[in-house]
Amino acid sequence: MSTVVLKVGGASTAGVAEAVAELRATGACVCVVHGAGPQISEEMERRGLEPEFVDGRRVTTTEVLQVARESFASVNAAICAAIGADAVGLFGDEIGLQAVQVPELGLVGKAVPSAPRTVLAILASGRVPVVSPLAPGPLNVNADEAAAALATAHD
Repeated sequence: MSTVVLKVGGASTAGVAEAVAELRATGACVCVVHGAGPQISEEMERRGLEPEFVDGRRVTTTEVLQVARESFASVNAAICAAIGADAVGLFGDEIGLQAVQVPELGLVGKAVPSAPRTVLAILASGRVPVVSPLAPGPLNVNADEAAAALATAHD
């Protein structure tokens, strides 16, 4: 049985449940990794924090990390609700998603291939892990990189 890692941007989670259902209908196990970029920027601006990016990556301070966690939690809950009872919401920093810190960006990590046991167990049970891209530290991780790291990991 194959495993598909589906990356979903925070800008639009419409159609995620349908895509997951279609992939599962082919017999694939599905892991969803999502972003929340627009939500993070919007909430930062609401709080009077200026979003800052270097080469397309968000500079993350302690305050920004808190906004990111809250935004990821909201997006994760919405995706899990759309998928239904088989979805299991997870934060990467709580399950051991691996990353190497990028000091010039603050609390940001570059994801490295890792297969957290929790993700593997959920996939083995026939459920759908929905992963927010944080790594232990905690570190903010680009969702594209987190998805690639999970997809290329070997258990």
